[in-house]
Amino acid sequence: MESKRANAVSDAFEQARYSVSTEESLERKYRLEPGLSVREAHAQAAASLLFWLNTARRLEGNEGVAAVEDVLTQHKAYLSAVARMFSAIDADDPARARAIDEAEADPSFSAMERQVTEGATRHRVKALRQLDRLAKTQKLVLIATPIIFAIGLVLAAFFASVLRRSRAETASAGIAATRRSAQRFRSLVRHAAEVILICDTSGRHHFSSTDRQKRMGVQPGAPFRRKTFALDSPRRPRSVS
Repeated sequence: MESKRANAVSDAFEQARYSVSTEESLERKYRLEPGLSVREAHAQAAASLLFWLNTARRLEGNEGVAAVEDVLTQHKAYLSAVARMFSAIDADDPARARAIDEAEADPSFSAMERQVTEGATRHRVKALRQLDRLAKTQKLVLIATPIIFAIGLVLAAFFASVLRRSRAETASAGIAATRRSAQRFRSLVRHAAEVILICDTSGRHHFSSTDRQKRMGVQPGAPFRRKTFALDSPRRPRSVS
């Protein structure tokens, strides 16, 4: 943003310097070829100078107000002297025109031209510095971007590896816990003093302990054909609530 503003101020002063040069050329031309068209062109150049000076002042803010105000003061004095000099030329009074030029117009113009040229040079240097700084920043960004991208890839790979390892450990722990639970269940079934049955809501039996043969006289692999309430004892069934 700062480099853009500095470049805009530099351009405004360059345009102002061009307008000053145009004013000088038209002033000399009027001495040789006085006429309405030359005088109007000189007035247009003066208006152009005022426009670009005000543009520079607006872009600079408080920083450039004093310098621009000095130029505007010199320019006002110059225009007043040139108007009287042109009138002397129109009145065919070269001596008076020369006196006005030497005593008033030329000194005012020289001071104004010097200030505009210095301002243009100063702001051009400032704009170049800002552009150089911007170029260095862009170069640094171009260098840093792939490095940061590479670091991001490394971090992503690292966290992905950690996540995979964590998932694998969680899965292994779950499998181990399931195996331990199954082992405890088998041990409980194998050593239990009671008959252990697993059945669904319809009464279909899916599992029975090996003590089934001892308590009920039925082979472990044989299916039940008794009702659920009669499985507790072959002699004395117990009601099931």
